[in-house]
Amino acid sequence: NSFRAHSIQEAKDAFLKLKAADTCENALNSRLVDQVAYGGVGLGKPIPGKEDLKALTAEGISSFWQSNLVGATTVIGGVNVNHNDLVAQATSLFGDLPSTHRVNERQQSVYFGGELRVGTEAPTTSVSISFEGFSWGHSDI
Repeated sequence: NSFRAHSIQEAKDAFLKLKAADTCENALNSRLVDQVAYGGVGLGKPIPGKEDLKALTAEGISSFWQSNLVGATTVIGGVNVNHNDLVAQATSLFGDLPSTHRVNERQQSVYFGGELRVGTEAPTTSVSISFEGFSWGHSDI
């Protein structure tokens, strides 16, 4: 896995442009609800900011890739491509992935609730009320 410095800088710049353009009140509200409800862990992890991006390196990306990218959680899809060509490309790029997670299992996101009030100059007010419910796979759903 080779991550070139100029490619990483291009990705950082593109992310910062998207983040700067993110003025959608609903998206911001949703992110804040998750951060408060899950305590900044798992689902509640904030989206990286400028300081986080400054620390992003090729070595860090490679380490994350090696720790998290496994066959059991990877899906590759293609539209309007030859199936055999797609399989050949996927095999050459990802054929050596381990089939399951290595040592680091993902931390379960635990809902514990909370409250956050943010004052703004906006002419409207947004309110979100959230609560813990069943998981998608629960038998009562």
